[in-house]
Amino acid sequence: MSEKLLVINQMKFDYKGVFEFDELLKATHKAVTERGYAKHEKRFDEKVKPEGKDIYIELRPRKNKTAYYQLMMKIKITMKNLTEVKVTMNGLPRTMYQGEINIIFDAWTTTDYEYRWGHKPGFYFLKMFINKYVYRFPLESGFPGEVADDTRYVYNQIRSALGLYKFKTSASKIEKVI
Repeated sequence: MSEKLLVINQMKFDYKGVFEFDELLKATHKAVTERGYAKHEKRFDEKVKPEGKDIYIELRPRKNKTAYYQLMMKIKITMKNLTEVKVTMNGLPRTMYQGEINIIFDAWTTTDYEYRWGHKPGFYFLKMFINKYVYRFPLESGFPGEVADDTRYVYNQIRSALGLYKFKTSASKIEKVI
């Protein structure tokens, strides 16, 4: 049996404007790997509609701390009404996307006592009772804070990457591609 602890629940970020799709994914993957997480893409859906594309991406990067402890982030990226636009920046034309982005972050810690304590329910209960009310083992006490810090770091990196587009395109010319 494993026990999951939800550390961050539904930390949201919304963006509306012009951005580069590949650069957004690169910034996300770079921030995740900088913190030592293994990349894992759980789901990628794309729907084409007359008003634009809708894309849903769910990432679940994981970091194994010990043989029994794992940190996991869940990053849900929803993009709506994506249309291609031509942006002229510094006199050079570029093709980018314009639309709405909604990103939701969750963070979890997972303990897996299946091999050590889970074979007998009495031992599993005793371990969880001691861990919760009597003595918090030093190895396990810092991990919820670590996954929270890592999630905030990824959140800020993505927010910074998207914030740069507002700065870059404020003085640019934007034309819709038909």
